[in-house]
Amino acid sequence: MMYRIYLWMIIWSAIVMAQNDYFKLQWDPNPEPDVTWYYIYRDDGSNVFVLIDSVRHPTTTYLDNSVQPSQQYSYKIQAKNASGLFSAFSDVVSGIIQPVPMNINLTGSDSLIITWDTPQPTRTQLVYDTQYPPQQYTPLQSELVTTHQVILNNITLGVAYYISGLGFDAQGNLIATQDTSFLIEEDSTITPVEPPEEVTKIIAYPNPVKVADGGLFFDGLPLNSSISIYNLGGEKIWETEATANRIYWDLSATGWNHINNGVYIYIVKDDKGKKIASGKVVILR
Repeated sequence: MMYRIYLWMIIWSAIVMAQNDYFKLQWDPNPEPDVTWYYIYRDDGSNVFVLIDSVRHPTTTYLDNSVQPSQQYSYKIQAKNASGLFSAFSDVVSGIIQPVPMNINLTGSDSLIITWDTPQPTRTQLVYDTQYPPQQYTPLQSELVTTHQVILNNITLGVAYYISGLGFDAQGNLIATQDTSFLIEEDSTITPVEPPEEVTKIIAYPNPVKVADGGLFFDGLPLNSSISIYNLGGEKIWETEATANRIYWDLSATGWNHINNGVYIYIVKDDKGKKIASGKVVILR
């Protein structure tokens, strides 16, 4: 049975460190009741799909953190059930990060008009934030266009903004701009700035996570770092060392069956014990 796969970008530091770009894939779960694994295949332009990783069902997201700007990548997913049988492949989707210039103009005292072009018609979306990396998204527009425009209201003077343009064609393929970073001066001058060079990019997904779904991944961990999970009372409930850049917290394992609903804090420390990242995950039963 065919099923759809979706692709979008989370761009951390495309200008400073191209290796820290991410493609994030999300797909519809296979409807078969005994699916156990999903296998992710990628074509990097050689017209050959190669297996790059697998995730356990019911996880339906994956982060590919080994992509480069100006290189098109294509993906497809295959499911496997408990009997060892494989599904048909999903639809193929593609994505590329292009060094497309973005035009930024201040209108009035608190609004920005942001425009950019794509070589083919795509639907418009913008990821933006005053924090780095950006994590806020504008609504996805329905019209397919080659000239894109997004208006950001209620902007703050004297604050740096980090943005990237996203464009999705009719098949769900992605054309993304590289990061643009700028400061809006008090006199309304727009000045380019560099994004922070030292950013530890830890992503926890799926988040929120249901205990019945199995668990969640922590992606982007430095090798030999450690990650600890605490409840809001400050009690440490889980800890492990990162022997790879991506680790899995298996909530279906014995001992986690009675974990409570709620918000949990994760703290990442480097191999010298220095705190380098933290965040929150939501666990649902």
